[in-house]
Amino acid sequence: MDANGTRFSLRYGAADWAEPLAAPGSRDVAFDARDGAVALAEVARLIPVPDSAAALTEAERRGADRDRFGSWYWIDADRRRIRIARGTAPAADFWSVDQLDAPACPPEEADADDLFAPALPPTPAHGDMRLSGLCVTTGDYLAVGTLRPAGLLVFDLHGSGPPFHRTWPEEARFRPFDFEATPDGGLVILERALDLDPPDPDADPDPGPRHRRLDARFRPVPTGADLTLAPEAQALFRVPGAPPETRPELTFPEAWPADLGSPAPVLAPRAICALPDGGVLVLDTPQSGPSSIARFDGDQPRGEVVLDAALLAFMLGEGAAIRAHDMAFLPDPDQPPGPEFAGDLAVASETGDQAFRFRLTGDADGFALALLPDHLPLRRFAGRGIVAAAGRAHYDLDERWLPIAARPQRRHRADGVVAGLIFDGRAPGCVWHRLVFDGRLPEGASLTVESRAADDPATLADAEWRTEPAPIRRGGGPETPPRLPFGPDGTVLPATCGGSPDRAGTFETLFQAAAGRWLELRLTLAGGGRVSPRIQALRVHYPRFSYLERYLPDAYREDPVSAAFLDRFLANPEGMFTTLEDRVAAAETLFDTRTAAPGHLDWLAGWLGATLDPDWEDWRRRLFIDNAELLFRWRGTVPGLRALLSVAVDDCPDLDALAALRAGRPALDDRPGREIRVVESFLLRRFGGVELGDPGGETAAPGLAFAAEGAPYAPEQGAGPLHDAWRDYVTGLHAPDPAPASDEAREAETLAAVAAAWGRPLNSLSALALSPVVPASAGEAADWRAFLAGPVGFVHAAVAQSDAPAWRGFLERRYGAVSRLNAAWQRLGDAAFPGFAAIPLPAEGDYPAAGARLEDWLGFVTSALPIARAAHRFSVLVPAAPGEPPSARSLKVERVRALVAREKPAHAAFDVRPFWALFRVGDARLGIDTTLGESARFAAIELGRSALAEGNLAWGLPWTAPDRRVVGRDAPGPTTTGETRP
Repeated sequence: MDANGTRFSLRYGAADWAEPLAAPGSRDVAFDARDGAVALAEVARLIPVPDSAAALTEAERRGADRDRFGSWYWIDADRRRIRIARGTAPAADFWSVDQLDAPACPPEEADADDLFAPALPPTPAHGDMRLSGLCVTTGDYLAVGTLRPAGLLVFDLHGSGPPFHRTWPEEARFRPFDFEATPDGGLVILERALDLDPPDPDADPDPGPRHRRLDARFRPVPTGADLTLAPEAQALFRVPGAPPETRPELTFPEAWPADLGSPAPVLAPRAICALPDGGVLVLDTPQSGPSSIARFDGDQPRGEVVLDAALLAFMLGEGAAIRAHDMAFLPDPDQPPGPEFAGDLAVASETGDQAFRFRLTGDADGFALALLPDHLPLRRFAGRGIVAAAGRAHYDLDERWLPIAARPQRRHRADGVVAGLIFDGRAPGCVWHRLVFDGRLPEGASLTVESRAADDPATLADAEWRTEPAPIRRGGGPETPPRLPFGPDGTVLPATCGGSPDRAGTFETLFQAAAGRWLELRLTLAGGGRVSPRIQALRVHYPRFSYLERYLPDAYREDPVSAAFLDRFLANPEGMFTTLEDRVAAAETLFDTRTAAPGHLDWLAGWLGATLDPDWEDWRRRLFIDNAELLFRWRGTVPGLRALLSVAVDDCPDLDALAALRAGRPALDDRPGREIRVVESFLLRRFGGVELGDPGGETAAPGLAFAAEGAPYAPEQGAGPLHDAWRDYVTGLHAPDPAPASDEAREAETLAAVAAAWGRPLNSLSALALSPVVPASAGEAADWRAFLAGPVGFVHAAVAQSDAPAWRGFLERRYGAVSRLNAAWQRLGDAAFPGFAAIPLPAEGDYPAAGARLEDWLGFVTSALPIARAAHRFSVLVPAAPGEPPSARSLKVERVRALVAREKPAHAAFDVRPFWALFRVGDARLGIDTTLGESARFAAIELGRSALAEGNLAWGLPWTAPDRRVVGRDAPGPTTTGETRP
């Protein structure tokens, strides 16, 4: 209801539009769930094919498939080789029939006394063999059919070596044509004759198309009809070249005839697909006429659908039909097991220029196909087959495999009607005000509104239709104060969208003479086939608030004709004024981030003195305004900065951190995950044992770890061990190479080398002593820093004269009074310090020898000074996904850097690093900054594209195969399942 008491009735969403779209008068319209709008029904389009174009033949259907690791396999044109391709690498030969030839040096021809007999030319044993049919099972086996002899090749894709080849009994008349993997690890096989050779008049009659199923061990599944083999026949699945076995009687499961019991026999099948319920689909493309798809459950037919005009006329036009070359079924991934199933069926046309997508649904009684309006062109389809892999259908272009992708070229019915839109005005004689709808009217599209009204619903159908004025786009957007969502992402398009190519916005028309309690509308949508009007939300306002009735004298209503015109004329300014009055009445919506329009968010943030980043999404801007007062209150603190960064950058902001701030209990710990981290530098320091004790536990000896002697160092030992370690380090660093034979010569040469490196004379090596501060000599200072960073074994800060104030402050905090320091250091009389300001740094070469002075100095250089140097410094760690483009990663880092520079305390310094720079030896906090175990970050590295340490170089494929033995993983013996796999 608006400010004047006018109500509106709303149609919005699939539920509201379901009844009108199903009304008897509605036609050629549908609800598009992609943007939640009513539009002209989409239709599929046929790509025109030149008359001279050659159709794909059944001979090109040789077989192709992809394994779970991204490798493609297919049978080459000569039917003697299997090709393989992976990624962007060129295709190569995977296997050839020639590899099944006889040994190069047969045992009977080799010299028994000569172990290195010359290799004889290979004797082709399979010169007539041809390959037909191929698939990769869910158990990672590559199964390939063979002709002459008829049989099966099985490749273990987790292993290496030759395939396992088994021939089938000749009585079985095995003629593989198309293979399809089943979910249980087996496969279904379509059998039919191929015109590879001239017909043989002496051959047995063709049994016709058939299909059969093999289990996970590639054994034929019993069909209820067994073929009895003669006693002299070869054994089932004999190995070529092996001597025949004679048995009393052998049986072999027969195949199911593909045309048994079908309403129309399957004459020329092109493809077979396995269904989740255990049945199969068979694609039949006869020499003339449309293709058909039949469903079988063993030898029982479960329905047939012909791809002719009866099915396709609505989508493709009258007389349309599809002659298909291949198909692939993609079941819905989340469907529960059972007799009912659903999925998408991709069908490639025989012309090779386009594919069609059907929605397939089925149950125990049958199945149904519904053509979807996707435009799926194929570019130079080679015809090897359509392969379902990784949830998509793929086709082959030359020797590459590409996904079948829908092109954004929608085609619609030329016009359509929405009928059955009936509204109740709740009062007799209701004057209907206006019709408003949110949607799109592209160029070339039109919407015609017709109305009729009556007080009695029984007489409404007899009233005459009246055509209303064409809808006009409103300049101010939707008229409702809490604006209704318009776009598919839930946002309202701005008022300036009228100039956009699709003319999106809010449109309205004024009812001319619709009066009566009941109103019926009929909407005619037209677009010529290329475009369509789109109606998302439709609102009918009633009753009319008449300025003529409310504000003008009776004299203006004396003439009915002029009064009706004036009433409609005044309805135009009434609509503008009412919109303004509604917004004034609903002003509180402007102050609520849930209802404020996107254009008002900057204004709303200005009330808090905040500036919104123009790159932020709408939901992020609203979240920031909701928590602005909280973030400002905690500004400059680690929890506040972390919460602000999460709101500004994370795809899923940490709402728990905001809740903790609101409760006054900020979480200071960095939890493992992919959120942005704020790590203060002082948390990364390495502590010495003087201040904090030994981190190794109660059983470890107290003190500092002393690498030079391999034992802990305690201040009670005095400075002697430090000087000894320094002397040993310098001597070993500058020792001559090769060393002289005598000790005196070796010591003299070492002393000379040290003096030369340090640039000052030295009396003897025994006089070398560790300096407490940075030595003045550059050479000595370099050796001194290297010694403190390594062999000393514990943190020892490099102290310079500029650190004298920090030294005095440390002593003052430690003792409180200078008298206590003098007593501890045993400085009495004139040697006592008058105050802390008079205490100097130890001079070069004057390392504190022992006692409290040594303990104080070690506490300063191992704990106090490193902490002071790391104070007010922090690092911001930004998560970086392995597959993230470098440009997006750099943009995220720069956004974080700009935000931290604005929000950090003025005296603090910081740096921003990507997330994988977090784990550094000596820096990371194990268990806090790192998470051990598998992670999505550990992906395979691609040379030239991946960053170092971004993933793993090797892919452990064999380790994912528990049903077979893998070299390097398993010990000899049976598999984990106790079976011997092919």
